[in-house]
Amino acid sequence: MTPSETVILRWATFAEAAEQAGLSRRFGGIHFLADDLVGRETGHRVADAVWDEAMAYILGLAQRNVQ
Repeated sequence: MTPSETVILRWATFAEAAEQAGLSRRFGGIHFLADDLVGRETGHRVADAVWDEAMAYILGLAQRNVQ
């Protein structure tokens, strides 16, 4: 079944959106609990690393590897 009207989803934070996405994949039988939790943790770690790298460039602190 699909909705007969447009559905607009909103979340206050990316974490809330990630939680909803993880739950929907579990409810849909696509992932198990462990897959969901490990995936969210991995996502948090990647996001933290990307944020740190981006801020290093913004602040002019990035190290360039020139070979």
